Amino acid sequence: MKLLAPIALICSVLGLSACGGGSTAATQPSASKPEDSAVPKQPKVRVPPGPAPKGLVVKDIRRGSGPPLTWNDRLTFRYVGVEYRSGKVFEARWAKPFIIQAFGNGELLVGQERGMLGMRVGGRRELIVPERLAYNNGVGSLIYLTELVSIVRRPGKPSSKLGE
Repeated sequence: MKLLAPIALICSVLGLSACGGGSTAATQPSASKPEDSAVPKQPKVRVPPGPAPKGLVVKDIRRGSGPPLTWNDRLTFRYVGVEYRSGKVFEARWAKPFIIQAFGNGELLVGQERGMLGMRVGGRRELIVPERLAYNNGVGSLIYLTELVSIVRRPGKPSSKLGE
């Protein structure tokens, strides 16, 4: 009997759910982090049938909104990169988006930069980048599924037009 009084006091201080009683446990918040549900699931990239195209192919999957991406902008984007020949993912930054400090300054492949130019925030594009605009090292053509997360305009001189 002497032990029941301290246990009852502890349970009342900590709450009944901590002692395993009552229905208050159902009203407790879940342990999952809210940002976990905000990360979109990485999409699957499908390789089209037939040989890889000779030139850059740009296909809008979803149009975004706001001003278009231009040279020298700071941007954040998600992407999945797939080898055209094998269909295997070789690189992905979907859960943790990638940040580029100045678009057009060579931080991306030439084909990615040309293909992303003009995208708007929230937009999703599929880019088929021919080998000559990718690594040009025998890997072949690549497919990038890209989603633009944010754009920050940066004042200053625009970078080169990438050989256009």
